[in-house]
Amino acid sequence: MGDHVSRETWVYFSRPAPDISNEGHERFTADEPAPSIYIETTMPDTDPPELDVNNIYVKATPTNPEAPNGETDVEISFRMKDNISGPHQAVFYTRDPHGNVFQHIFDKHHNGMYPDYDVTEWEQFSFKFLLPEGSAPGRWGITSCTVEDRAQNRTAYDFTEIVRFEVSDEQVPVDPDINQDGKVNILDLVIVANAFEEFDAKADLNGDGKINILDLVIVANSMN
Repeated sequence: MGDHVSRETWVYFSRPAPDISNEGHERFTADEPAPSIYIETTMPDTDPPELDVNNIYVKATPTNPEAPNGETDVEISFRMKDNISGPHQAVFYTRDPHGNVFQHIFDKHHNGMYPDYDVTEWEQFSFKFLLPEGSAPGRWGITSCTVEDRAQNRTAYDFTEIVRFEVSDEQVPVDPDINQDGKVNILDLVIVANAFEEFDAKADLNGDGKINILDLVIVANSMN
């Protein structure tokens, strides 16, 4: 508490942090027990969310491809699901070619206290961030990820030496012959259409981490 002339006093309801001290109060000593209330529920959420480790996509695009300077738009697409409260946050860690590690945080915005969709089904998420000018050129990697649900249950995943991506301005070729039968026809369209409901990486022809009408158009334009 403080007044208009910046005089302050402290009242501790729990053990203060080690770097907090105040004249007249001994460090690490609470003035009185913290006010609290006990909440009991018949359906507690104690299980952490899941990350689909087989469906993580990274798109990296230099902002100045004619004269690359390290500034790069990066988008990470991934899928999560939970059992009760629903996914809340994903924290990805990337490593540059020099071994420096950077943190990137995705927060899911919620409309209301309770989930408004089936959290037990896989849901596609994506977020973007910008690598600043002067970022190290070469191959970067996703080293780890921690996902958290709305009840603050967490799961950590380690991808060291597994998921890596390289910044390039080259166009990635697509193969609309999804079933590899040597023809692009209605069968390939059906595979893409079915992937609307159940994500299939080979049907993501434009590499945006989503299966939608844009992928159908690629197949349709390539039909024999």
